[in-house]
Amino acid sequence: MPLYDEVARIPLMIRAPGVEPRRVDTFAQPPDLMPTILELAGIEVPETVQGTSLAPVLRGEKEQVRSLAVTSSSIIYGVGARRFTTITDGEWTLIYPGARFDPGQAAVTAIVDSIRRIEKATYRGAGGPELYHLPSDPGQTKNVLAEHPDVAARLHEEHVRVLEELGTPEEYLENRRVLVTEQSE
Repeated sequence: MPLYDEVARIPLMIRAPGVEPRRVDTFAQPPDLMPTILELAGIEVPETVQGTSLAPVLRGEKEQVRSLAVTSSSIIYGVGARRFTTITDGEWTLIYPGARFDPGQAAVTAIVDSIRRIEKATYRGAGGPELYHLPSDPGQTKNVLAEHPDVAARLHEEHVRVLEELGTPEEYLENRRVLVTEQSE
């Protein structure tokens, strides 16, 4: 299922020695936790770590360490797994099912607990990508993809760039490279 804000946006609270308590509105991803903890503990962050330390944000040295957030189930199960990716820059959110997503067809997936099950898309937006303008539609109820394809293309390109930077194998990236924007009825 698509990951709308009420699922994808989770508060993160960090209390650290020498850091004044305050509220910060910035993106954080699960891989950012390890380098943050290591940096706050004074331990060198290994080069192989994929996340970015949030310590500069906590100390007030930076407002953010990343320009967007990507939320997704694992994409290693391929097109049959029907895993949506949510890409947001704080103003816009793109919910993307991949290029070869057929909402009319059932798929077999074992993504949750390794038990093979039939899954069929029956939720709103199951016909393809969705784009929401968060300041004017915080509840994500009006898909504005048709009115703003340039914004969807930009977010999609950034998503592909992130996957490439992480070294995602082409067999998993292939279905993510193309943004199909036709809306099914």
